Amino acid sequence: MPVRAEHDRGVLAALLGRDPVLHAYQLGDLDDFFWPYTSWFRHGEQVALLYHGVSPPTLLAFAAPADVDELAVLLADHAPVL
Repeated sequence: MPVRAEHDRGVLAALLGRDPVLHAYQLGDLDDFFWPYTSWFRHGEQVALLYHGVSPPTLLAFAAPADVDELAVLLADHAPVL
């Protein structure tokens, strides 16, 4: 499964909401105030957020220990774009 941009807040909320403590910052960035400053990417169940409301932009990508390999694929595949 390739890395893809994700624009559906409902999908993102469902994925991130599986572990709201781990993804607290990302869940907060789904808010209307922050949403215009965000770009979201996913690979399977893993999500990375590029927040470009500050300089330099900030990448947030968190995973539970069991999911680190899938998150590493997302980041490696997306590195050329970053």
